[in-house]
Amino acid sequence: MRFRPAPVPTGFVAIGLIILLNLGAWQLRRNTTRKAALSTVEMRLDADPASNAEIAAATDYTPFQWRKANLRGQFHDVPPEYLAGRFEFGEPGFDLIQPFQIEDGPSIQVVRGWIPSSDWQELTEQTDPGDATVTLQGLLVQPLGEDDAARIPESDRSPSRWRKDSFAAVRLASPVETIPLVLVVGPQLDAGAYKSRESYPVTGYVPKPKSLPHLQYAVTWFLLAATLLTIWAAAGVKRGARLDDENATA
Repeated sequence: MRFRPAPVPTGFVAIGLIILLNLGAWQLRRNTTRKAALSTVEMRLDADPASNAEIAAATDYTPFQWRKANLRGQFHDVPPEYLAGRFEFGEPGFDLIQPFQIEDGPSIQVVRGWIPSSDWQELTEQTDPGDATVTLQGLLVQPLGEDDAARIPESDRSPSRWRKDSFAAVRLASPVETIPLVLVVGPQLDAGAYKSRESYPVTGYVPKPKSLPHLQYAVTWFLLAATLLTIWAAAGVKRGARLDDENATA
């Protein structure tokens, strides 16, 4: 019994193998890149908090992403923006975002914390930061979201607001020019820990650098390649046996 694969299917199998193996190799490269990025994030989280002087002297703000910060200054006298789609304690609510003037430095958008949507008007008034000079502690992150995200119009029960994670659009729409960073104020919490509701806005964050299963994707592509190769080999053996039988009876 000979191995006699058909020429045309063999050509398609070869093309398929090239595609699948390259997809698997691509995912392996992405896995290596992602692991390096996550290692960088861990190093930044463990670094000393960024200061006013560091932010003021910076020309590139990328190295400050995923770094803690202690920033002193004052909130700008502008109404807060609201991010919708935020749930805490099983209740819907808003994250308050407001620009903050760093002392002797630039301005930055600050996520001040969460308030329940049922009492948003009263709590907005009660939590007005005023013009006091304060020191904010929190985590610096990249302003994610679409630049052209649309604001949701005001309704009877809700203020004019933005969809979840529309930080980039909030920054561009602000009357105050701010740097391309967002400060999420509050203490760092362990995964699964509960935030404190003793005062509003409710603050606290759990660092969540996004991890993607590139290694699993690579294994999937390689398994598909192996399956395709096995089917092709089995078909070649079967075709060889059939041709042998035909030659024997000719």
